[in-house]
Amino acid sequence: MKRILLSTILAGSVGLGAISAQAQTFGFGTMGEGTNSFSTASAIAKLMVEGLDLQARVQPTGGTTEFLPDLNSGDLDFGIANALEAQQAFRGEGPWEGNALENIRVVAAVAPLRVAMFVAADSDINTIADLRGKRVTTGFPAIQTLSTIFPATLANGGLTLDDIIQVPVPHVVPGADAFLDGRVDAFFFAVVPSKPAQVHASIPLKVLPFDTSPEAIARMQDIFDLAIIGTVQPIPPLPFISAPTPVMEYPNLMITATHVSDDVMAALATGLADGKDALGAAYAPLRAFNPAGIGSADVGTPYHDGITAWAASR
Repeated sequence: MKRILLSTILAGSVGLGAISAQAQTFGFGTMGEGTNSFSTASAIAKLMVEGLDLQARVQPTGGTTEFLPDLNSGDLDFGIANALEAQQAFRGEGPWEGNALENIRVVAAVAPLRVAMFVAADSDINTIADLRGKRVTTGFPAIQTLSTIFPATLANGGLTLDDIIQVPVPHVVPGADAFLDGRVDAFFFAVVPSKPAQVHASIPLKVLPFDTSPEAIARMQDIFDLAIIGTVQPIPPLPFISAPTPVMEYPNLMITATHVSDDVMAALATGLADGKDALGAAYAPLRAFNPAGIGSADVGTPYHDGITAWAASR
């Protein structure tokens, strides 16, 4: 039996119609409130409720290492994870060594996940290389893939963990709070409107641009081969971006598991494809969602059979 979800409830008493006579509520695992994961799931759950008559509840947790086993076992139905997290969990690699979560499947690459280092706008830290000798958030045990992604960020600037003053935090939200408290000079976060915009309202921020030279990109990809350089444009929801800024980019996924039916997958795929504008209106980073990639983009983890069948029928 599914455990009770202590969650942000995003659905009222909405029937599932033809898809489920039992009016099932779908549990949606994410990281904590204020994260890109939570905001992405909230936007998708809103679409599910309002556009597809699928009840959905978002369950914020301490991180993917907490909710992915529940997804694999069927205690949750959906989640948001980056491509590296999903790949390692499915294959039993990295933090999942010897404990592969073989039931995990992909619904869609929902949008590129863009990450960077944030510092005070009036700081004399202007590049990743300038972080040498500075107090920087590290650790992130609740997001174990950051043990790969964060060193790759530093490597882009020619640094290693030994070159900074490490300030361990459990995950990215407490890292942003550590910056607010004056305990660090820089914090790592997704380039999103949620928590960084809240911090910016108290302490104006800027994002450190990634080095786009071939040498710097090679250093980054030697550690994290899924990473590329993407450009974030200035838009009102990102007040800390004042000019086109190069940052690290990699796929962010909506994931599911084998216990969810093919019929639900087909309805969801159609809803996502048709609901691109609604998703972008609900959460600005989802403006980059590309429906053409549903079931076809290479993301390193298998798609759900229902998604594969849907894509083949298009």
